[in-house]
Amino acid sequence: MKYFYVIMAFLMAAPLNALAAEQRFVRVTADAEVMAPPNRVTITLGTQHQTNNLKDGAQVLQKNITQALDYCRTWNIKDKNIQIQSLNITPSYYAPNGKRTDKPSYMLSQSFSVTLED
Repeated sequence: MKYFYVIMAFLMAAPLNALAAEQRFVRVTADAEVMAPPNRVTITLGTQHQTNNLKDGAQVLQKNITQALDYCRTWNIKDKNIQIQSLNITPSYYAPNGKRTDKPSYMLSQSFSVTLED
């Protein structure tokens, strides 16, 4: 009879031990590589110009971008595959020698992307 009580106590305690045990889970990770010939590439191009006169600098930058876009069109790149991305104007109050000035100089930059399709 003693063994019966010992076995019953053990059987009743077993589910409690299972609850206290660490939860189990399965983690699966995977990656794949597709080997296919590329049929599209996107190239980002840009131009920049530093000037003391913002208006003149904008005109120079616009001229540079227009020339670059015209060159792209000579290669029969469609207008839908050319996209102007950004225009940045950064003022600087420091001269090339590192001293602070009252009148800023400006660094103008503009970028665009060209998508080539096979």
